[in-house]
Amino acid sequence: VAAVGQSRLLRIYDDFFAVLHQPVAQVLLTRDDLMQRQHYINVHATFQELLALDVVPIVNENDTVAVDELKFGDNDTLSALVASLIEANWLFLLTDVDRLYSADPRQNPDAKPIITVEYDRLHNLDVDAGVGSQWGTGGMITKLTAARIASAAGVRTAITKGDAPERILQIMQGEPLGTQFAPQPRAVNARKRWIAYGMVPMGKLILDDGAVKAARAIGTVIAHELLD
Repeated sequence: VAAVGQSRLLRIYDDFFAVLHQPVAQVLLTRDDLMQRQHYINVHATFQELLALDVVPIVNENDTVAVDELKFGDNDTLSALVASLIEANWLFLLTDVDRLYSADPRQNPDAKPIITVEYDRLHNLDVDAGVGSQWGTGGMITKLTAARIASAAGVRTAITKGDAPERILQIMQGEPLGTQFAPQPRAVNARKRWIAYGMVPMGKLILDDGAVKAARAIGTVIAHELLD
């Protein structure tokens, strides 16, 4: 079903972009493409070449071959990883609500809208994010995760309504629409971003008490290096 759908979806994109005489290209990714360092570098080179040729990449997960344990799982995470990879200026996460709220506004009339989120507040943002979008594969939790990934790369992120595409230009022009996330003031370098977000923990480790103590000490050092 995914294999059939991919060709039809790209045809729709190609038809729309053809009106603007804008060539497009399909890029299908699996998590494994971003986990292995050489594959990650190859993907980066592909995007750079497409953009240099003035071709718009249409990116999707390669659902025809992706296995459950190595899936991105949602397009929010995929889009944030791609935005980080190419060091985009903006990441727009389009959904069926106008912005992020302190709770689900469809169930809680006292929910407060969140207009802007500074970087130092992003990792401690306290919202009821468990309700999914009607159309997307992820809910607000995945969008917050995506904003954190993008912010670490210095990418500005906005959550806004997908049925009001004119808002994208308005947000880029400085209007306070949707929920906008400020990027980290000094972006984490590309290799550290790959280690932090591109890789997926797999397998099991059984440690004795001494190994646990050593692993915690090493983990603390690595965490400080990533933050620096």
